[in-house]
Amino acid sequence: MKQLLFFIFLLFSSVLVAQANEDHLIIPSGFTLESLSGYGYSKTIDHQSNAASMNPAALDRFTSLAFGISYQFQSDVKPGWIAGIGSTRYHQAIPQSVGLILPYKNLRVGFGFSQKYNSSLLYGDIPVTTTENPDPTGEYVDVSEKSDVERYSGLVSYSIDNFIYKDARFSFGVAVNYNRLNYYYRFGQKNYEPDRVLKSHGNKVTYSLGVTYSVLKSSLFSLLFEKGAEFDKMTTDENKFTILYTLVPLPSWEGMDKSVSKEPDKIHIGFDHSFSEESQITTTLSYIGWKATGQNRKDQVEAAASFIYSMRHDLLTSLGLYYTDLNYNNNAFFAKDNLFRSLYITAGAIYSFSLFDVDLTVADSHLLAQECRKETLGRISVGFHL
Repeated sequence: MKQLLFFIFLLFSSVLVAQANEDHLIIPSGFTLESLSGYGYSKTIDHQSNAASMNPAALDRFTSLAFGISYQFQSDVKPGWIAGIGSTRYHQAIPQSVGLILPYKNLRVGFGFSQKYNSSLLYGDIPVTTTENPDPTGEYVDVSEKSDVERYSGLVSYSIDNFIYKDARFSFGVAVNYNRLNYYYRFGQKNYEPDRVLKSHGNKVTYSLGVTYSVLKSSLFSLLFEKGAEFDKMTTDENKFTILYTLVPLPSWEGMDKSVSKEPDKIHIGFDHSFSEESQITTTLSYIGWKATGQNRKDQVEAAASFIYSMRHDLLTSLGLYYTDLNYNNNAFFAKDNLFRSLYITAGAIYSFSLFDVDLTVADSHLLAQECRKETLGRISVGFHL
């Protein structure tokens, strides 16, 4: 309990400084596995519902009009992150992703939506103690803090046949992304009107550039650069401040709505290979530039690989791995080696009908992960094609 109260004081203490740099994208598990589907985790071999997060050059895969929508569900992260705080996903009714792809000869145009980040901190009930009554008084403080990032994308790609070699195909694409950060904060005595409510949002336009190169229709090489969003200008939607509860007698809350949240730039390298009409592998290696964000985080490397097998003409299955890690600099409050290391086992299946398909995917990290990264997530996608 002392740990939790200290951590809350530490969070709030930063808002007294005019140059407060409160980060709303603080939970590693809040960053969604955007490119997860029945094919595994891949930026090139992906479901149409993930159009917003895929390599724009990979739109070349789709030869007919395609539309898809997905929903994601995941377990709560246990209170092992720090100071007994857990996290969970919220806005379950909002799709994880939506995508539309329109092909015309060698040209592809796409539109997409995706939740890049989604997290609600679980502080639990905090018992009230005072100097006069060091034992709990029977009252509790309720703290709620939620944030999410939505991406709205427009994509275009163009392909060139017989590029350099016969039966080789080169595709390049670009995506323009409108990113919106939504933040909600509530603090007050449980079962009473809150002392503090803050709602704010930030907007940022970014871009993604990608290329793919296929050889002999069996091997595909890909490269993707994603520019991270910097939400440095937050707009306050609601700022309610009543009598501050005496548990935290701070003189001011200025700066809480003047935060700066930064996403890192990312580079993804992919290699996919088909062994036959029934089987293929996908691999992705990602470099994430956290250091440039100035948030005391070290640059990280992520890796994913999946084996895909078509059991029948209408049923495709996959089994794969996804590795992620995040470490902080030694002078950071969260510094602890391998605290956020996690290895997900992914499994998926896609069942195709004449005009639509159903994609079911599961990813689990309980086997090889620290307590604060152990979770199970499931995603269901439905795709339509003409």
